[in-house]
Amino acid sequence: MGRAHLAAAAGLVCLAAVAGGRAGTALPAHAAAATPVGFDTPAIVDPIRQGYEPDIAIDPRHPSTIYVSMPQGAPTSSFLYRSDDAGRTFRIVEGQVAGQGTRCPGGGDTELAVDPVSSALYFADLQSLNGYSNSVTTDGGHTFTTTCQGIVVPNSLVDRQWYAIDSNGGKSAVGTGSGTAANAGRLYFIYDNVFENTSTGAMGQNQLVINESTDGLHFGGRCVAAACGPAANLTPSENLPGNVVVDDSSTSPHQHSVYVIHTSTDLGSVIVSRCRGAAGDNTAQQVGDDCTDPTAVSPTDPGHINKYWADAVVRAEDLDSSGKAADNISQQFPTLAVDSKGNLYAAWSDYPATVTTNPASTSTVYHGPGHIRMSVSTDGGVTWSTPVNVSPPELNNNVQPWIVAGDPGRVDIAWYGAPQLAGSSGALGPESLDNGVWNVYMAQSIDALSAVPTFTRTAVSDHTAKFAGVSTSGFVVSGGPDRSLGDFMQLKLGPQGEAYVVYVNDITVTNGLLGSSGPVAVARQNAGPSLYTSAGDVVRTPDQPVGSITDPAGDAFLGAGGIDTPAPAHLDIIGASLSMADSTHLLVTMDTNDPNLASHLGPDPTAGGDTNEWIVRWDITAPAAPASGQARGGSFFVDMESSRGGAPTFFDGGAVVFVNDVTSPAVYTYGYPPGNAVQGSITGGRITWTVPIADVGSPQSGSTLYAVHAFTATQTGPSQAVNAPFFSVQNGAATPPNLIDQARSFTAPLSPVGSNVPEGTALTLLGAAAAVAASQGGRRRLRRARLPS
Repeated sequence: MGRAHLAAAAGLVCLAAVAGGRAGTALPAHAAAATPVGFDTPAIVDPIRQGYEPDIAIDPRHPSTIYVSMPQGAPTSSFLYRSDDAGRTFRIVEGQVAGQGTRCPGGGDTELAVDPVSSALYFADLQSLNGYSNSVTTDGGHTFTTTCQGIVVPNSLVDRQWYAIDSNGGKSAVGTGSGTAANAGRLYFIYDNVFENTSTGAMGQNQLVINESTDGLHFGGRCVAAACGPAANLTPSENLPGNVVVDDSSTSPHQHSVYVIHTSTDLGSVIVSRCRGAAGDNTAQQVGDDCTDPTAVSPTDPGHINKYWADAVVRAEDLDSSGKAADNISQQFPTLAVDSKGNLYAAWSDYPATVTTNPASTSTVYHGPGHIRMSVSTDGGVTWSTPVNVSPPELNNNVQPWIVAGDPGRVDIAWYGAPQLAGSSGALGPESLDNGVWNVYMAQSIDALSAVPTFTRTAVSDHTAKFAGVSTSGFVVSGGPDRSLGDFMQLKLGPQGEAYVVYVNDITVTNGLLGSSGPVAVARQNAGPSLYTSAGDVVRTPDQPVGSITDPAGDAFLGAGGIDTPAPAHLDIIGASLSMADSTHLLVTMDTNDPNLASHLGPDPTAGGDTNEWIVRWDITAPAAPASGQARGGSFFVDMESSRGGAPTFFDGGAVVFVNDVTSPAVYTYGYPPGNAVQGSITGGRITWTVPIADVGSPQSGSTLYAVHAFTATQTGPSQAVNAPFFSVQNGAATPPNLIDQARSFTAPLSPVGSNVPEGTALTLLGAAAAVAASQGGRRRLRRARLPS
């Protein structure tokens, strides 16, 4: 198979805001959409905890309810967040500890699914590669029903799990229906059985395992209520397990079919495994029972593969002269989507490379640029179209794609991309790219079923998402490639067929194990074509505040123990701003809901601590690709702190990664240690900081600060200065601060003094990738007994 580009090279262009869409970096398209795709200013999910391979799920019955999860490293517990305002702001769910805390350690991988009929949220957490915690909440995360071992695993080495739901075309919740099992929905759960393939009888080759569930807590094969047997093997050849999808459309000829995408054992090809059950199966229950039956195997099959599963090659192997795979499909998981009529769409990252595998590790030598590619099936996954390039030739490194589909032929694909080809050493591949400048991009096609699909490509991130290399090598030790992004980002559809993209805003350089870090961000499409034909264009009021924001009063609370405890007015944010005070100072303000703030600084034990924090943080990005070792921008902040009701202190600094307790399983937090005392004051309910630019990366007039984010928090004891970058203890305690209130993020262009534009004014932003064209391999296998990134 050839690797020819499908589009001629062309320069990146800047696209002005149209119809409420944020001005983004538009990449060359084969055909222009009537309305350019636009995105709101990305929302920071949690400014305290370090982001890592986030999941996102949207409740179709209550579309302003959005969930995000992320792992923190085994054997801790992962984190689950909920937004009640359609993704503008997020909070840790109230039942976090009860659901996935001391009772059920996890922290390795997370997975989410929302039941389209009942709105129940299913939450899975990987336990140190030896099992899974499975939880269900029916009240938005206030309370959970949890089992610490919902899956009986055949050995103690398991990895990446994925969910999919068959709701009988939107008629039945999982495990329920019209009072009969025949109408019951099914929840599927696949995972990677690491280093074991019974078809060869040898360690070193993985096997994909599929389970079903009738309650979201107990999983296995042929479940009757909560009683499930062993799970089934579904393919004889697998290395990287992509996601599982179900054709849940009552108008599809392939309704109830289950599909799983993955790579081949040698990482040289992309495969989709499919199951429709036995002849005559026509309900979710029948198909689910047959597709997960471990006894439905041929007696002559050494791999014990369920006989109702079949494999189809989506992307065939290219072989070198020695017969080895000449390409590498491991940046990371291939992903799969199904549209409303049952057509399938596969996307993956594809590099020319030489791959060497053995039971202990895999190594890769790259030979050229990598592309995001797509293939389509219109016959239920039996045959697949010739793959087409999705990413443009201007981006030489492209990794971690995720694809979603709406109506026939309408797809979105998001990924991380960088224009640099090689790192400073001259080595190719994403891991060697020490000069890399990465952004999040999305390609949209509304004619993906045509012989030559056309794509409109847009930058999703409003500023650089990551500097330097991106690791695809799984577990690493200190000095290895930077694992701070993890293995994937995600893309899901909202009620209008609009894209929600969740990724890691990863630009703070750290010392120690991680090359960089940052919080999770969510970007919401607000303009351009919907993936639902009936919706036409996405029409949303743009949420792109510039220079300042306002925030609703009365929304500050401590969510813990399953309940929301209202916080006092002095911790309730109602606004914030950031501008140039003069040529050498920034002016930062936060407005609270307390007009007598100076008299009401706490302490507030009912809000979770004896020390209160009022913080505004922001990102600075480098204007172009920095040389290895040079400053790459970063994240900075101002803080007003009052401990035990004492006089406030005002300080600034650079955000860092903390390990909260170096003597036990670590929770990594994004910390705000005191750096320098600054001038500050309280007037009525307003806090004002005057900040020397030299303290915070020396931003200049005419530059722009991104991801400006105001929040309040409580903690035990005052903040401590950094005593050893990276491995430090936050606030002298092993417990991260409690988030009390968060305002939505905004952008601050540092215009000349007195000329800052008001909130909501459209701003044309140059994408970081547009300014660069510089230049820089490894691979993954045992992905994660993580530390935790």
